[in-house]
Amino acid sequence: MRKLIFILCICFLTACDPIISYQFNVENKSDKELVFKYSHEGFYPKDSITICGKQKNCVIDSITIRGANPHDEGNDFLSAMKILKVTSRDSSIITKDILDRKNWKYKNEISNFGIIKVGRNIYTLKIENNDFRKK
Repeated sequence: MRKLIFILCICFLTACDPIISYQFNVENKSDKELVFKYSHEGFYPKDSITICGKQKNCVIDSITIRGANPHDEGNDFLSAMKILKVTSRDSSIITKDILDRKNWKYKNEISNFGIIKVGRNIYTLKIENNDFRKK
C-alpha cells in the first residue's frame, strides 16, 4: 500500500507542470486615455492593444508560462514582451521611461504546488499628468 501511495505521489508531482504568471498593470492617475501597444514572442506570439481610461486602473496584459519560484525579474521584467509602447489619445508625449524597471512597483502572490513555489508576479506602472508634455 505504501508503494502505491508513493508511486501516486510521484506521478502527481511529475505529471503537472507548475506555472508562473506575470501581470502588468497601470494606475492611470492622469486626465488622458492611454493606449498600450505590445507584442509577445514565444509559443503564442500576438500583437495587442489595451486602452486605459482617464483615472482608471487597468490590466495591460497577463502572461502565463511554465516555471516555478516567482520573483522580481529585475531589468528583465519585460522579457516576455517583444514591444511595449504607450501613447495618449490626445497625442501628448509621455516623458516617463516605461521600459525602466525603476518606474514599476512590484509585488507577488506566492502559493505552493507541493513543495514548489508558484504564483504571480505583478508589475504596476503609475502614470500621472506630470508624466506628459504637449506636442
